[in-house]
Amino acid sequence: MLAVREIMERGPDESSLHCRAACVDLSEYLADRIGLQEIETMPNRWPPITRRAALCIGALLVLLTALPAFGDPYEPDNTWQTARRVVVNGPAERRDFLTATDQDWILFYCNGTSPYTIETTAVSSLCDVAIAVFRSDGVTMVTPPGEVDWEGLGRNETITLLNPPKGFYYARFRNADPTHYGPGSFYRLQVKEPVGAGLPIETLDERAIGIQKSTSPGAAGPRATAVLTPGTNPLRDYHRHRIEFPGYTETALGTAMDVRIKTAYETEKYGLPGQVFPWKSRALFVIEVVRWTAGTSTPMAFTDPVNLTVEFAPYTAPTPFWNDVVTFAADAGTSPRMAIVRDMAEGSAVSFQFLGGTHEVNLAQRTVTIRNYVGLTGSSGQATYGAVVRQSTAARHWELYP
Repeated sequence: MLAVREIMERGPDESSLHCRAACVDLSEYLADRIGLQEIETMPNRWPPITRRAALCIGALLVLLTALPAFGDPYEPDNTWQTARRVVVNGPAERRDFLTATDQDWILFYCNGTSPYTIETTAVSSLCDVAIAVFRSDGVTMVTPPGEVDWEGLGRNETITLLNPPKGFYYARFRNADPTHYGPGSFYRLQVKEPVGAGLPIETLDERAIGIQKSTSPGAAGPRATAVLTPGTNPLRDYHRHRIEFPGYTETALGTAMDVRIKTAYETEKYGLPGQVFPWKSRALFVIEVVRWTAGTSTPMAFTDPVNLTVEFAPYTAPTPFWNDVVTFAADAGTSPRMAIVRDMAEGSAVSFQFLGGTHEVNLAQRTVTIRNYVGLTGSSGQATYGAVVRQSTAARHWELYP
């Protein structure tokens, strides 16, 4: 039982009376809307100035208590044009039906090779959710299954798309029972795909070049450097990922060695127990190296030194979906502590590890670089690189010894 204490103000102080009245009115409203069972009264036991301060504090506490029940931080999201992007296999997100006709729209990406499940969980007893999935135009409903409302008040709903074509999709979560809305009408939504050990699933951008060993133009002349960067993607995000191959020149694809870079739009590299890449971050890319012999390509371990650069913040303005400056626990960190991590894609387990050496952070370019790095790819010819914040032991010591 939650009790809201009314502080009785004696005397002609008009401001205190107004504040008291507002507190009592709000308390009674909350009791009616949320189900408070009792409003207790407290005798007048404070001096006048203390009573007035306590009354204002009481009103503020009631307001703060009420805020979570009435707000939905993802609003406005009532149309496909205002849909909020969700991370596949990310944490469940709470939504509220604020009005009788409220709708919540989300945007997500399918890779074209997996089934996807759109589900609601933790549905409140005063909430009935109907789910429908739409194609990238926001208008064409995916059928089957069409709109799903198989359950009812307080029951979870699920839609499964069996290997939908690659691309963006919208999901609409509609209030199917307009007699229930407002405080107490809420649920959590989530988009899932099967957990596997594959490399980043959704590719925003990729580019490949052919490289070959160069010969020095002269005893004192520098050797040429082949440079691999992503192409120009529509969002211009993560176009500063960069790999320099000192002592190599660029040549035609399919000639000597091909190197391909794939930047990830979704961080979906999940797998067996290990240190997985933080789901909040997109500062991630894949490198693939193959060797050509007699017209046939085979994966190869590239062991010559390279200069490796990872962009850790997007070119466009950050949003809640572009939170790259995080630790492995997905906690916010500081940009100067960004460092490069790698998963060699050897075997089925996923385990990212920090690279040794000096990590040069460029805050203006939002990049971190390691020079003369050896071991770009292993025997699989693939590796995944990203940028993650190193946790600060100094911060922990400061907390322990203030």
